[in-house]
Amino acid sequence: MFQRASRWLCVLALALLLNQLPAAAQKFGASNLIVAYTNLDSHNPAHTNHMFEYTRGGALVQQMDIPTGDPAGGGFLRGVTVDTKNRVSFFNGTFSPYLSTYDSVHGGWTQTSIAGWSMVNNLNYGGIASYGPYLFLPDFATAYDGSPNGIIRYNANTGASERFSPIDYIDATMGNDGMLYVRAYDDGYGTPFHVFDPHSLAPGRVFHTNGVNSIVVSHEGEIYGISGTQIVHLHSDGTLAGSLTIGHNPYNIAISSDRKIAVSCADGWVALTDESFSHLTGFQAYTRPESETWIAWVAFVPNSGALHHAQDFDGDGKADLLFQNQTNGGLATWFANGQNILGAASLKTQVGAGYHAVGVDDFNGDDKPDVVFQNDAARQVTIWYMDGTAYTGGASISKFSAVGDHVVAVGDFDGDGKPDIVFQNESTGVLTLWYMNGTTFLRSAVVAQVPFTGYKVVGAGDFNGDGKRDLVFQNATSGQVVLWYMNGNVFQSGVSVPYVPGSQWQVKNVADFDGDDRPDIAFQNKTTGQIVLWYMNLAAVTGGGQTTLTPLSDYKLAGPP
Repeated sequence: MFQRASRWLCVLALALLLNQLPAAAQKFGASNLIVAYTNLDSHNPAHTNHMFEYTRGGALVQQMDIPTGDPAGGGFLRGVTVDTKNRVSFFNGTFSPYLSTYDSVHGGWTQTSIAGWSMVNNLNYGGIASYGPYLFLPDFATAYDGSPNGIIRYNANTGASERFSPIDYIDATMGNDGMLYVRAYDDGYGTPFHVFDPHSLAPGRVFHTNGVNSIVVSHEGEIYGISGTQIVHLHSDGTLAGSLTIGHNPYNIAISSDRKIAVSCADGWVALTDESFSHLTGFQAYTRPESETWIAWVAFVPNSGALHHAQDFDGDGKADLLFQNQTNGGLATWFANGQNILGAASLKTQVGAGYHAVGVDDFNGDDKPDVVFQNDAARQVTIWYMDGTAYTGGASISKFSAVGDHVVAVGDFDGDGKPDIVFQNESTGVLTLWYMNGTTFLRSAVVAQVPFTGYKVVGAGDFNGDGKRDLVFQNATSGQVVLWYMNGNVFQSGVSVPYVPGSQWQVKNVADFDGDDRPDIAFQNKTTGQIVLWYMNLAAVTGGGQTTLTPLSDYKLAGPP
């Protein structure tokens, strides 16, 4: 009897222990909404901050408590952002705040304090922005943590931080135009916003708004913000262009890469519209007692189609370079930090005769790059699943390409978070997309627009930040590079890159080499084999240069033929 009771006690203890273990991490869904709230009821001893993940249709995916911030300032949330590694970070506290971060891929919270970071105790102040590996934190000089102020750029990958522009700032947001917008303390002329290049930290223009606090910015630089019970649309200079009344008490605003706008309200309502204000929907994210006062924050989870880390073999947030030996077909990778080559490794698995590495992307959804091959003679496309530089398996796509169709780009063209494949016919120039689910062919679609004679697709990247890949062309004679902004297989518009590299420089790769979440372009010289990177912002070349190594003569960058 005693043994039986002991056994049941052991089972009960094990059950209680298992019940206390943290749940397995559930990765945030692409384009979903993160809604967080903080309870301002100082008489509530069980004061906690909460976070929800919702679909845009209002379906609850998951929820959890947020660790408490500094008690001296009430532990209130002041901002939220989600980065491209599926980490959500909060401005958590006031006088000695924490940067509270939850990693939805691996699970677990981290609480980071930064010396001198503080904010005055006004709940309208706060907001943080993410850009590549960086978080931008507004800093206000207070009597608590000393006198520093300005903007803190914190590297979430390394933990390093730096301050710039030393004045009092109270909010930050990352625009879809690739610029950082930071709200400064009122200067007597309205609410001032300062614009910075988040990569170089160079200051840009300053504009003012009248009574508009939380803002977001479109791809074209148009401004959307909150004023009273309205969402307002401002032109880039701050002048009013339109408004939409939402019927609730709005607090915070967010914008997605595909032009949707979300507003969180103090009563738990989340309002949804788009840049046109053509419709208004919403859902109740939570319900609060009338006796309590809450504030709420909202952020979109980045669409994985906008990511450019698919070629990151060593997991440092920056793309690496993949080469194929033109004699024996062998593969090797350079681990790169932008132009600096840190090391190299050979991929030991033998490549079949006639198979050429034509692209890299994550086809099995494990957040690690896989390699795409095509055999021109057999018209067969095959995927190698990789774990870094280790081959873990492979699969061939059951559908065969048409005669003369060559793989010229891979990436997510329809915004479903899964890479697709682009072919170009060597005779006609016609482009065909294969929409894929891993290695399963779903359907094909022809691009109605036919490129000019002499232009070939040489890669793809999300250059305009809408969550869908765009096409990169190069003229074989002049070397001119042209971008086509795409919506799936539909051509939207085209633009030429101002710099012309010359006919000896061939575009071989499009990926994020400097870790700023914008696609860059890699060239290889046909004669010398040298590699040059162009760092890009839309169609503008913002920097770059030659890599610190030149590959052996037999090795060419993997990419389209």
